[in-house]
Amino acid sequence: MKRRIGEHITGEEGGRPKTEVILVTGAKGGIGKTALAVNLAARLAISKRKVILLDCNLQYGDTGVFLGMEPKETMAELLQEQRTPTLDTLNAYLAFHQSGLRVLFGPKSPEYADVIGGKNIDKIISILRNYYDYVIIDTAVGFPRLIWRFRSVQPYSVCVPIDLCTLRNTKKAFLLLRSLNMEQKLKVAIMEQPAKNNGVGMADVERVLGHKVDLTVSRDDKTMTACLNQGRPVVLAAGKSKLAADYIAVAELVERGFGADKSQKLKVPLLSKKDKRKLR
Repeated sequence: MKRRIGEHITGEEGGRPKTEVILVTGAKGGIGKTALAVNLAARLAISKRKVILLDCNLQYGDTGVFLGMEPKETMAELLQEQRTPTLDTLNAYLAFHQSGLRVLFGPKSPEYADVIGGKNIDKIISILRNYYDYVIIDTAVGFPRLIWRFRSVQPYSVCVPIDLCTLRNTKKAFLLLRSLNMEQKLKVAIMEQPAKNNGVGMADVERVLGHKVDLTVSRDDKTMTACLNQGRPVVLAAGKSKLAADYIAVAELVERGFGADKSQKLKVPLLSKKDKRKLR
């Protein structure tokens, strides 16, 4: 990519605000990675931002489950039919969610993942960042290949499970990022678990990783399961829950800018009654 994330776009798009590309990943499945990506994207879209979600878990992506959407056109069809996609041709493959979010789904079947290479994803991101305010990327589990493929993306949001085994694997990825001078891109998110069920806390995570925890999300399996069964993001289906409040706080932090003063309350546009009816 020619531009660094966070720079203002020049040329015919010079008047637009900067585009943020955020990668959400983790060392194993079932740790809230996709839920974070989907709810972050949905909340930003509700706030009247131009947002697109890329499902780059190319073999077993399930963002559609969280959104209640069945993929029709995917990244595989796009790259099979469009050797050099443009914004206009790309739009034909995007799905529209009621929140205002656009989605580019991964392949419908695992064998089509081979159609998509890192260079192709780079091209897609490069095109989308000329139009969208936020490009949110949900990824497959694992680090080494992802670190290289998305090395120009900033920041990474890494979901960290609170168990020693996976924490150890996450630390290995952090050591690699440090050796590549990429640690400054990291924002660590953890899903809080009840203390009675786990002896590992936030302080232990920070000590092992040598990195502060930037984001915390409550663990609420009951609410999450109910929202999944409805096929709706938590920020829409259970907006008054503690879990939704945590996702909203993450979105506010993203809009404010990572590293900004958290004491400054972000003014998020209020939804009109008409908008609220659409989201029910």
